[in-house]
Amino acid sequence: MSTIKITEIEHKIDIFSDDFKESLSKISSEHQLKYSLFHHEDGIIWGKFENNVWEFSEGIAPSPKFDLLTLLQARFFGEVAELFFWRVANRLESRLLVEGQGRDLEYFDQVQILWGNKAEPYKNSPFTRMIEGEQGLEHLVPMKNAKPRIGLTLRSYIDYNNQSQAYIRWHRLVNLTDNLQPQTLGSV
Repeated sequence: MSTIKITEIEHKIDIFSDDFKESLSKISSEHQLKYSLFHHEDGIIWGKFENNVWEFSEGIAPSPKFDLLTLLQARFFGEVAELFFWRVANRLESRLLVEGQGRDLEYFDQVQILWGNKAEPYKNSPFTRMIEGEQGLEHLVPMKNAKPRIGLTLRSYIDYNNQSQAYIRWHRLVNLTDNLQPQTLGSV
């Protein structure tokens, strides 16, 4: 297990405000956030941040239209930080985790394998359509010309309570990786 400095920054960004996109672009540039993943009741929306602009799979089949009423959570993430929104009753809460400052915590990474054993470039966009099986499971990952299998890296931070019992304090998304081979899936 490795150790890294991390801090939780209480971040009040209003997803309902007129300047949300501007604020999000500023935070994304400052903390090197590269990807986003929105979970809605009716599907997921991926996003990619390039040239100081977010591009989303919203409304492109099979991604749903963005709707605050169906939004469950949203994560904007990169190698050193994650901005996370989650629904609590009728409002959204948020937090920003940033590595490189704060206190030392142990962590470990896991790679979650995403749906998609077949890939198709999606038109002239930064997305690739990933298709799995005959059920027609598919989603658009924010990688141009991605090759199966896609892995989503999840980082878990370990903390200790006042009785020295270990627990997972936070989880966050870190990165997407393509072309994972069966022999390397456990070692990424």
